[in-house]
Amino acid sequence: MTASRDMGFVERFLLELKRDRKKTATLGILTMVAVFFGIRLALQNTPAEVEASVNSTSKVQSVDSSAPVSPFSSGEEDQNDIHEYLAQAGREISRDIFSTNLEMFPLDPNRQVTENVVSTPRPVATPEQLIRQQAASLMLQSTIASSSPTVIINGRVLKVGDWISNFQVVEIFAGSCIVEQNGVQVVLEMKN
Repeated sequence: MTASRDMGFVERFLLELKRDRKKTATLGILTMVAVFFGIRLALQNTPAEVEASVNSTSKVQSVDSSAPVSPFSSGEEDQNDIHEYLAQAGREISRDIFSTNLEMFPLDPNRQVTENVVSTPRPVATPEQLIRQQAASLMLQSTIASSSPTVIINGRVLKVGDWISNFQVVEIFAGSCIVEQNGVQVVLEMKN
């Protein structure tokens, strides 16, 4: 049963290769590259030989073990080289990397400098003011006075006790009604 599956796979694979020439060409090239690198790796099983030699021009310096060791200097010549380099820089180099040197970055004369104007903070609205602002979105369109009075607010027909936009209808009068949210009552009146 396993052999028939393998043959089925091989047959499907060969059919796919015959059907799509691009895949066949790409797979052939990739196979050749893999074989090339495999052979190359197999033949290079030893590391390349390396020769070591002594450089006769190297300087040998004696180091005083009692002197402090700096990672930036290995002798007086190096110290002189560093001082010479700093002298050629033409400016004093400081260690504060966060300070801005305005001599190196002059201000643009065409750019106007504006002062930062601190605006006064808005007063914080009280919960009652927020509820009254929300109630401003409610529009009383009609009232019907009867044994069970009804109102039309924002196109919805409501009775006492009904809710709209987190407001409960508390009382209904001719031409007005009272809605309530969190204990704050707001009177809605019909616009003429």
